[in-house]
Order: sequence, then C-alpha cells, then structure tokens
Amino acid sequence: MNEQSKRLAVFVTNRRLDDMRSGSAVYLRTCMDAAIQAGYEARIVCIPETAIGNKVWCKVQSEFSDRAEILWPSTFKVGQTYVSTSPSVWGRFIWRLGVAGLSKLKMNLGGLTKVRSSLGVVPSISELQRTAKIVKDLKPEMVVVEYSSLGPLFSLLPDVKSKIVFHHDLFSHRAKTFKESGREPDHFELSFDEELARFKHANGFIYASRNELEAVKKQRPDAIHAWLRPMVTTRRDALKPRDEACAVYVGANHAGNRDALVHFLDEIWPLVLKDVPSARLKVVGDIGHATPSAATTANVDVLGRIPDLADLAGPDAIGIASTRLASGVSIKIAEYLALGMPVVSYPMGVDGFGSALDAAVLRADTPREYADHMIELFKSKEKRAQYAEAAFATAETELSHAGLDSLFVVN
Repeated sequence: MNEQSKRLAVFVTNRRLDDMRSGSAVYLRTCMDAAIQAGYEARIVCIPETAIGNKVWCKVQSEFSDRAEILWPSTFKVGQTYVSTSPSVWGRFIWRLGVAGLSKLKMNLGGLTKVRSSLGVVPSISELQRTAKIVKDLKPEMVVVEYSSLGPLFSLLPDVKSKIVFHHDLFSHRAKTFKESGREPDHFELSFDEELARFKHANGFIYASRNELEAVKKQRPDAIHAWLRPMVTTRRDALKPRDEACAVYVGANHAGNRDALVHFLDEIWPLVLKDVPSARLKVVGDIGHATPSAATTANVDVLGRIPDLADLAGPDAIGIASTRLASGVSIKIAEYLALGMPVVSYPMGVDGFGSALDAAVLRADTPREYADHMIELFKSKEKRAQYAEAAFATAETELSHAGLDSLFVVN
C-alpha cells in the first residue's frame, strides 16, 4: 500500500507518554503497531491540560514519537520535551509541590496529602471540545481513545467511522478489587453502569483483559470486541546458567504492586525461608525502593532498575506475581514467560488472560499454597525446567500476536 492510500488512525490519550516501563505504555505501543501493520498511518493527540499530569513538562518516549506525529495543544516543544503553557497546569504543579513538601514533613491535613490518579476522570467539556476539533481537522478513518474516561469524546465526533475505546482497565472493576481487599481505590470511583454510559457512542472495543472483554460484550453485543495480547518476544538466546535458584519480583511503583510485594514479604516469604533457608529474592524496578520493608527483610536484594531483565531470567529464576489488587492483566507475567521463568501467581494476576496461561503458571489461592509452590520449585531443578519450557511455549503461541484483525483491517 502506498503512502497516499493509507488511512489515518488517531490515538487520543489523557496521560503522560514519558515512561515505557509501565504496562499501559507497552500496550499502547502494541496497539499502535497493530494499526500500522494493518496499513494505517498513526497520529497521537494528547488532551490539552490533563494529559501532562502533575508536572509542567513531558519528555515523550521515542517509542511513541517514532511511530506517530504527536499533537499536544497548550504546549510548546523543545526537542522531545513538551512544556505546558496553561496557567492551570502550572498552578496544579505548584500545589503538588506543596503537598509533597507537607508529606515529607509527615503533616496530616485531613487527607489533603492523599492524591488519587486522575485517569478515571472525564476531562472538562472545553478540553473535549478542543480535542474534538483537532481530531475532526485530521479527518481520520479511526479514532482510538484510552480508557473509558475519554469515551464521551465520541459524542463530539459523529462522522468518524470507527470509534474505539482501548480498555487498559475498567475503572469499575479496579475499584471493586480494591474494596474487596479492604482498600480505598487509588483512582476515580464509578459503577459498571456508569462506566458503560461513558462509551455508549463507541462501536469497537480493545481490552487488555479477557475477563473485562466478556463483561462489556454482554452489555454491548452490537459492537466489535478484541483482546490485545501483550506482544512479547521470547529470549531463549539471552538465558544464562545459574548456580542456585532465586525468586524475582519485578514491578513499577503503584498501589497494586506495593500491596503485592508487602503481602509476599510478610505472609509468604517467611514460609519459604522456613523450609529453604538459603532462598533469595531479588526485587527489580522502582517498587523495591518504594517498599521500605524490602530492604530489611531477610534474604532480599533490592536491585532497583536494571538494563535487561534477561540477566536474571531463565529456569532458575522464579517469577513472583502475588497480585491482589488489579484489573486488566499483569504485564510482568507475560515478561516472565517470555524469559523462560517459572511463575507463581494468585488468580488475580492471571484471570485477565482467561485460560491462555493455564499450562505455564502455577496458581495459588492462599499464602500457604503460594509458599508450597515456591518451595517445590526451589527444591526441584527438573520442575523449574519443566515450567520454564512451558513458559516459552506459551509466550510463543498464546502471546505472539495482537489479534486485532477484526478492528484494524483496511479494505
């Protein structure tokens, strides 16, 4: 297909594009690649003020800027960095600096220092109108918005043929998992019916989670629904032999990961050490430094960010997914499998994959069962090798393509 015949796909986002370590960033890149491979030319339109978050600048990652031209109103560009020109953004930034200062002083002002994620909040009507005008001027064949919070944009784009919501998470589902665990949601809270109403003008949906796909599909049988597999590349050639087995927890710093790691350290790891005193856990990513108890727990190494997870991977590295608060899917599990790692997970970590990972992941329902799986893997090199090979096979078959043909085919 020549350049002149390509159709345009516009991706609208309400968040920063400066971090490729998050699962949502990896999924957006994968979604864009699927559209590009189907013959579309891509553009990214950022919601003017809320997309920049709580800072006044954003250095966009090359994984996005190399794939698409980026249009960001109310900013000016310096190299790859977009700087806000909005007074309200600067005011919000200064307010957050004050909040951060109060937090460091351990001052409690009736919850003032607690700030929830704004991803679930629908942007103001003025922001939606400005964004809709930019999108209309581009005359796209397809518009993909991230999260249900941008679903209302489609009421302003009646002439767009394909109006697609990309669900990294259903906010209503995420809130439910937090509440069932006795925690306050870390984002804007709404019911499933309220979330459905947000995207009533959409005619297509992409999901990270197969469970969420089935939930929405029952309510919207008129639309097209597709599961976006987490495109991973197996790394058999990067594996290094290891003298002893270790456990590995990988995670960015957010509430779900903090809960999962603290739970693992407090309720599972002591059971493992009681039976395997020499066992070691390596904590990778920002989550280690954000969880103070990790540095003081026996046989735990806090590594922070490392250049290549393959340095710790292979049959003798046991992937930990003790997730209890979540929606969508756990991208860390897909990464573990692509690196040939045996994996132990609570159901919450794998339910979003449906049955795709059944052959490769050991599931546990309780801390005792989780620890027993860990102990068995630590003690049996053969068992680790068996699950490592199953991990590779699953990554190469179940997670090897995006599965978006029904949405992205260009006629």
